Amino acid sequence: MAVSMTGYGKGVLENESISIKVEIKSVNSRYLDINFKSTRSLSFMEEKIRGLLKDTASRGKIDIYAGLRGNGGEAKAISVDRELARSYKNAVDELKGELRLKGRVSVNELASIPGIITVDDSEPDEETIAPYVMTAVGNAMDSWMQMKQNEGTAIEKDMMGKIEEMEAIMNGIEKTSVGLAAEYKNKLAARIRELLEGNSPDESRIAQEAAFLADKSSVDEEIIRLRSHMRQFRENISKKETGRKLDFIIQEMNRESNTIGSKSSSLALTNHVLELKCIIEKLREQAQNIE
Repeated sequence: MAVSMTGYGKGVLENESISIKVEIKSVNSRYLDINFKSTRSLSFMEEKIRGLLKDTASRGKIDIYAGLRGNGGEAKAISVDRELARSYKNAVDELKGELRLKGRVSVNELASIPGIITVDDSEPDEETIAPYVMTAVGNAMDSWMQMKQNEGTAIEKDMMGKIEEMEAIMNGIEKTSVGLAAEYKNKLAARIRELLEGNSPDESRIAQEAAFLADKSSVDEEIIRLRSHMRQFRENISKKETGRKLDFIIQEMNRESNTIGSKSSSLALTNHVLELKCIIEKLREQAQNIE
């Protein structure tokens, strides 16, 4: 099935001590562009997560965020530098005596001095935390891929409907083009008679000129090629990583429709071509969404 480049997924893993959140967002892009952001404690996972995304997506702009925070389940170690505290207290007391100042040094004042009380905020063990991170990443990728597949299915259905519309228009083009040779001959004969002021023209010369114009204006080859491109479109739309190929097929469809339009001297045929080009443009816009 077709897979869209647009999607969003979220994975969360929590226990009594940590909470891990992973978010993945992706939008259309001609190439694969992965932007990784994380809290400092999870930066060591970047290469592995990038590798997973590269194995999963062929193109698209992908933003992924991985965050880790503590849930207060583990008490952090607190250390007190008593010697430093005594030194500050003694220094303040000496200063009070020299300057004949009053007042006492409170515990809060000592605690606010950098270095006296410190909290151990060491990073979690990488080997311990990695499996939890990968579980959250896997959950985010599953929901992200599900959204991409759901949207891809909707796009595929819409595009196949447009191919059916093209089939109906192609049938109209074929019917319109069948009588063009005779129409060219009649118009040419009428014009020559008008120029000759009613005198009989050379019928064999009219037939030659009409045959030349009919051959020059024939769209049979373009119709055959356009139907071939439509068949290739149907065959490839459900294949994996087909977006670029569909882009190329649609370009060829547009090329053939332009050629038919340039050869047209019939208003009915021109109208058919305009309808055809409108649908091809809609197909092109949808193909930009497919991975």
